[in-house]
Amino acid sequence: MNTVFQINTSELDERFLAGIKTLFKSKTIEISIRDIHDEMDETEYLMSSAVNKQHLQSAIEYIEEGKDLVSFSFEEFERLVNEKSRI
Repeated sequence: MNTVFQINTSELDERFLAGIKTLFKSKTIEISIRDIHDEMDETEYLMSSAVNKQHLQSAIEYIEEGKDLVSFSFEEFERLVNEKSRI
């Protein structure tokens, strides 16, 4: 399972961490943090390789077709966490 959370640091609190712990109970996870407002243009770098370019183009098509996309609000996230914690 691959999950990406985009959240403002002012929203990070104990409930968010508890939610992650509940969703990924007893699993090893990797947390990567990046500032989305202060990045180099990675797309240009990745497009410089023909293999990467093809992979990116395929991924863009996949997203544009709406395959396997899941979107929910923070409130919905909390509801999902609460439901999962009852299991």
